[in-house]
Amino acid sequence: MRIAALGLAVMALAGCNERRDTPPEAYAHLGDRLRARLHAHDFGFLGPCAYRLSESVIGHIPAQECYRFAPPQRFSGVWVNEYEGSRFCSGAKVDCPYGTSQTWLEWNGPLPAIFERDPERPDAYGLEFIGRRTLVAGAYGHMGGSRHYVLVDRLIRVEPVAAEKKAGPGSRPG
Repeated sequence: MRIAALGLAVMALAGCNERRDTPPEAYAHLGDRLRARLHAHDFGFLGPCAYRLSESVIGHIPAQECYRFAPPQRFSGVWVNEYEGSRFCSGAKVDCPYGTSQTWLEWNGPLPAIFERDPERPDAYGLEFIGRRTLVAGAYGHMGGSRHYVLVDRLIRVEPVAAEKKAGPGSRPG
């Protein structure tokens, strides 16, 4: 009886969450949707798309297996590749200013060599590609800072665009 009461309390509290989490509907698998709905990670259980590698190490399945995506489509815009960030401004031609993008962009497979971080190269690129966007808005990317996630399946065109000023959090005017 106590376990049943505890289970009801957990489910009731799970519905009272004001945080910006990725909604359960965003996940591809039923088990992950249930873990998201019940906020399992708040109670010491694994969160959605996570699995235990060892007693102290948790892994995550790849995004393409974790989330629900729209069918592949053609995208174009500006991508800014940051150390712990990724911003994609769909439709943009020359800029993707900090704070304007709500889309995290990632590659389905290894990052092409042209994008490897190098101080001599710009961090912003004009792209055209075939990719998939998450069906449901949520909290994607590093620390959940993006509302959508776009997975690049095939790169069609890339061209460096003018390097932008680093105007992210913690930067100082130059």
